[in-house]
Amino acid sequence: MPRDLTRLLLAAVAAAVAWRTAQAVSPPPRRAAPRPERAPAPLRPAAPTLDRPLPDEAASEPGGAPEPGGAPEPGEPRVGFLTVLVIVGLLMLGAVVFDLGARGLHRVPQPAVWGLVDTDPARGRQAILRHGCGSCHVIPGISTAVGRVGPQLVDFGNQTFVAGVLANVPENLVRWLMHPQQINPLTAMPDLGVTEQEARDIAAYLYANPR
Repeated sequence: MPRDLTRLLLAAVAAAVAWRTAQAVSPPPRRAAPRPERAPAPLRPAAPTLDRPLPDEAASEPGGAPEPGGAPEPGEPRVGFLTVLVIVGLLMLGAVVFDLGARGLHRVPQPAVWGLVDTDPARGRQAILRHGCGSCHVIPGISTAVGRVGPQLVDFGNQTFVAGVLANVPENLVRWLMHPQQINPLTAMPDLGVTEQEARDIAAYLYANPR
C-alpha cells in the first residue's frame, strides 16, 4: 500500500477510536423528571359529548404520548463502533483500488523495459570496484561494498529517485554518476571522473537488481 494511503488509514482508524472513546466516557442522557401527579378532577355532570377522556387524563395514562426530550427507546437503532470501522475500511479499500488502477503495481519501470543498449552489467561491476563506490554504498552482489556514507543501492530499479533529487530513469542516473557535483553541489558524492560508457555500464548493473 502506498505510504500516503497508509497514513490516511491510520488517521481514520485513530479518529474512529477517539470517537468511540468519547462515546464511552460521555454521561448518559438525562431523563425528564416525572411529572407530579395531578389531583383528581372534580366530578362533572355527565354529558353526551364527554364520552372521551380529557386531554390531561389522556396524557397521564400509561399509553399516552411520550414527553418531549425524554430518553430514546431501548429498541432505537444506534451507530456502533464496528459500523464506523467498516465504513472507514471500505473507503480506504476503495482508495487503494483506485490508486492501483490509476498507477499500476509499480511506480517506476521494471528492469526489462529500461531500454539500456550497448551496456554490460559485468563491466559495470568492474567500474564500481575500480572507482571505489563500495566505500560509501552498500551494493548487492559486491561483498566489499559495505559503506554507510551514502544510501544503500539495494533493489535500485524500484527506487523512485536518484540521490533524492532526480527521477529514477537511466538518463538521470548516467548524468548523476558522471557529474554529481554539478547536479547538487551540497552532495557528499565527489566527481570520480566516471566516463559516459562506465556510467551506462554501472546503471545496467544497478538496474539488473543483482542479489
